[in-house]
Amino acid sequence: MDDSKLAAMLLLQLPDVGAATYWRLLKTFETAQAAIAQSPTVLQPHLSATAIEQLTDYQQGSWHSELGQKLQRDVDWLQANDISVIANGEDNYPSLLAEIHLPPPLLYLRGNSECLHLPQLAVVGSRKPTAQGCEIAYDFSRYLTRTGFTITSGLALGIDGIAHKAAVDADGTTVAVLGTGIDIVYPRRHASLATDIVQHGGALVSEFPLGTEALAMNFPRRNRIISGLSLGVLVVEAALKSGSLISARFAAQQNREVFAVPGSISSPLSRGCHNLLREGATLVEQAQDIVEQLKGMLSYKYREVIDRLPGKADDKGLSTSSEVMTDILENLDQSELSDQELSVLKNIDGNPKTVDALVMDSGMDVAMIMSSLVVLELMGLVAQTSTGYQRLK
Repeated sequence: MDDSKLAAMLLLQLPDVGAATYWRLLKTFETAQAAIAQSPTVLQPHLSATAIEQLTDYQQGSWHSELGQKLQRDVDWLQANDISVIANGEDNYPSLLAEIHLPPPLLYLRGNSECLHLPQLAVVGSRKPTAQGCEIAYDFSRYLTRTGFTITSGLALGIDGIAHKAAVDADGTTVAVLGTGIDIVYPRRHASLATDIVQHGGALVSEFPLGTEALAMNFPRRNRIISGLSLGVLVVEAALKSGSLISARFAAQQNREVFAVPGSISSPLSRGCHNLLREGATLVEQAQDIVEQLKGMLSYKYREVIDRLPGKADDKGLSTSSEVMTDILENLDQSELSDQELSVLKNIDGNPKTVDALVMDSGMDVAMIMSSLVVLELMGLVAQTSTGYQRLK
């Protein structure tokens, strides 16, 4: 692990240092390494007395200090348990999350980091849903998974857990964002579900240092990540004071789509969704409503995946992603094609044409041709033969 990431981990372990304080320090000192090297006097306007005391002890004793020893234990545990640490600014940090206000400086991740780049749809709702709410959450999540979305939620009881389970059952990927350290699964009864998520190519994600317990104040921070990773948030059953509404409001602030399932006017678990609808959320009665609204972004995000992972669709549990891409792209029409893809398609007719011939005819380079051919083939517009690519439609 490089020094800049270690410095960020150390800084975020100090008392009362979260994303807001971290980014304020970087605005002043530019790097985490520079921040932890400052004198107590310089840091006094930025950190609490306890944080300064701990940092001063580290400056004097380095790895022999209490903070240094804690950091070393954490690094050893992360390596022993195959946990990735992704820093904001790195290529593998999810681009949508990087756009939000005060994004997590670090993400601790167990599982497949590449699934963070797949198009995600957050599904959230009541911890004590009705039988109908459970059925809606499961059916919607399963359909959305099979249509191309990675389901993202918070691993909580109720709707969250049902959404994750539906994605796993559909052989898709799902991301669970934790309100604890990555070393703690909360609630404990979802330990086996967490294992299933990872084994099916999904991931557990947290911004919190190791050992962070399930504290109420941490869950709104967790919720901003759920919405920040996603193209939209679907709320299935929520009371007026539900934490799910926090996720929905973060989504609105982050310019994400907000979807709500209406319910009975006599049910307290419908009031949160009805309030969101009054505030401008999109009413959905079937999962197809969401796909219709987001299919353009879904296609766009999958093209990003294709560009990002050439020839790697079957790596790290992503074997289903190629099937998912086929499902969504086959449902798109040619109006969804980029100019580059249209240009390649126009140069293919009923007779097989080699890649070299397409390069010569189109004037594009091989990489552009190949990325376009992947999309066109998945959409069922062209097929590869032994002598080249042939147009089907």
